[in-house]
Amino acid sequence: MTKEKQKIVYLTIDDCPSKDFIEKIDYLCSNNIKAILFCTGKKMKKNSEEIIYAIKRGFIIGNHSYSHLRFSIITPQEAERQIKVTEDIINILYKKAKVKRKFKIFRFPYGDPGTIGNKSIFQFILKKYGYKKLKLKNIKYKWFNFYFGERIDLFWTYDFTEYKIKNIRKMIGKITNMRGNLNDKKTRDILLLHDKSQSTKLFYKIMNGLIERNIKFVLPDIR
Repeated sequence: MTKEKQKIVYLTIDDCPSKDFIEKIDYLCSNNIKAILFCTGKKMKKNSEEIIYAIKRGFIIGNHSYSHLRFSIITPQEAERQIKVTEDIINILYKKAKVKRKFKIFRFPYGDPGTIGNKSIFQFILKKYGYKKLKLKNIKYKWFNFYFGERIDLFWTYDFTEYKIKNIRKMIGKITNMRGNLNDKKTRDILLLHDKSQSTKLFYKIMNGLIERNIKFVLPDIR
């Protein structure tokens, strides 16, 4: 296996779309960066044209449930409704964008996969609607592969929590919450940012900092 010479990451953005969504999409495109956008059905329903705009520009739309509830406090019936309704909306928007949807990908709100009794049920529901485990290259963290390797939903290795972080300089390039490490070129990372209006300025500061560090952003090989 060829050793990677620069840090390579998969960028994921949760809670889309906000009122600043198009601005962020244009910024990413201007820097030749694409991302997986985990969108809630409720927001997509109100802002469908914005999602179509992103789809046409090569971004991947992921299912982030309909109303962003914690799955540990809802029933399997409600969980299926949250997944299915959002799934239907995504299919409609891909059709309107005239772009083939190549992959179905899901992320639990708050990264909450449900209670111990419901976790396997929720994974079964995802499989039922055609969701699959995303094959990501070179994620070498043992903790990640142990806890999340077989799950259909996509977790992350590096969460910026930018909507509550004060020290941006300290945050970029160090281990965060025993998750990922932006200095380690031996492993790729799954970065998590959020599309929240209150943290839009921080979004750009973080992205500019990552670009200055010569970090390479890639999308999964989806065919």
